[in-house]
Amino acid sequence: MRRPELDYILSTMLDSAPEVSDLIFTVDKPLQVEAAGELTPVACDPTIEKLTPFQTEMIALNLVGENQWNHQGSPSHRSCDAALYRHRQSPIRINIFSQRGNYSIVLRKLTPRYRPWKHSSSRDYLSGSPGKGPGSSYPPPFW
Repeated sequence: MRRPELDYILSTMLDSAPEVSDLIFTVDKPLQVEAAGELTPVACDPTIEKLTPFQTEMIALNLVGENQWNHQGSPSHRSCDAALYRHRQSPIRINIFSQRGNYSIVLRKLTPRYRPWKHSSSRDYLSGSPGKGPGSSYPPPFW
């Protein structure tokens, strides 16, 4: 499996239902998403009726990428955590683990919680708002 194929599968899964929170890849199961608290199989083209151990391992290796730190964690310690950042989309937390001798993968879509930022200009941001103390003009954290 190549990276463009994986990107297609991930996009299909993320767009399959409103409020998708988790993408689940398990051997002998179809592609699944958790949307509004319920597991739902996802149809894609070509059809994947159930994942094989090879397909699941290829997905895991593509998600980890060339990051050697992640490679060291996965096979020897039976689990691996990573993150995926896609252009203009919420970040995704990746958890790859060994289950019954095969890899399983759970991707959790992280939803940012934005707080209002009340500043009238970039000048206030750079110089600080008068009378508010140092650092008061920096934006609040998003997560």
